[in-house]
Amino acid sequence: MSRFPIAIGASLVVSLLGGCATQTAETSAVQAKPIATRDGPPPATTLKEQGAVTLERIQQVQKTYPLYRTAASTPGFECKLVNDVCHVTVTVFQATDGSTGLKYCIGIAPEFVIIKGKTKFKQIQWELQLVSAQTNQPLPWTDVTPAGSTLGFLGDDEHGILLMKNIYEGGNPNKPQLKDGKRVKWNGVDNTGYLISNLHKENGTATYLPIIVHTDGKPALCGSPDPAIYNVD
Repeated sequence: MSRFPIAIGASLVVSLLGGCATQTAETSAVQAKPIATRDGPPPATTLKEQGAVTLERIQQVQKTYPLYRTAASTPGFECKLVNDVCHVTVTVFQATDGSTGLKYCIGIAPEFVIIKGKTKFKQIQWELQLVSAQTNQPLPWTDVTPAGSTLGFLGDDEHGILLMKNIYEGGNPNKPQLKDGKRVKWNGVDNTGYLISNLHKENGTATYLPIIVHTDGKPALCGSPDPAIYNVD
C-alpha cells in the first residue's frame, strides 16, 4: 500500500480519495491520483524552496474538494438504537490506480448520523466492513492484501475516531459529551470496531474523522470523509 504517515494533518486525508469505486461521472471527471510518499529524503537535485500557492490552485481546490468529500460519503441517516448503541458502518475497500500502479484504501461513511434522546446515555460503535472494489460484495478479512497485513482503526482515545469538533455540557471544555473511545472486536476481528460514549446531556453537532490504517510492516492511512454527529431531542 502507499505510505501516508500517521502524522499527516487530518484535513489532508480527504485529498487521498481519488479512485473511489462509487464516484459519480462528475466526480470522476475531477478525480485526483493518490499521492505517493517517499520512505527517504528526495534527491539532492530537488528544488529546496517552497513554491507559492497560486490563485489558480486555490480555485482548483475549491472546485474539487467538495466532490471528494461527497465521493467518500453515503447519505446521512437517523440512528435506530439497539440496546442504547448506535451502529455505524464504514465500508472499506482496497484498489490500485490503473495508470500508476499505486495501491490505496478508502473508507466510505454516512455523511451524518442523527442520534435522538437527550439526557440518556448512549454509545456509538463504528464497524468496518471490507468489500470488493469490483463487485461491492463483502469480503472476509483474510482477503486484505498483501497476505498477513491488516486494516483497522488506529488506536484508542481519539486515535481511531478523531473528534474534530465535540459537544460540551454547558459549553464546558472539561465536560465533553463524546468521550472514552476504544477499539473493539467486530465480527471476531480485532480493531475493526470502535466504541465511544455519548453522554447526550446536550444537543449539538460534532464532527469526526475515522482514522483507518492499513498495516503491512508499518501503518499507512486510508482515505476517509469527515462526517457529523447530531445530538437532538
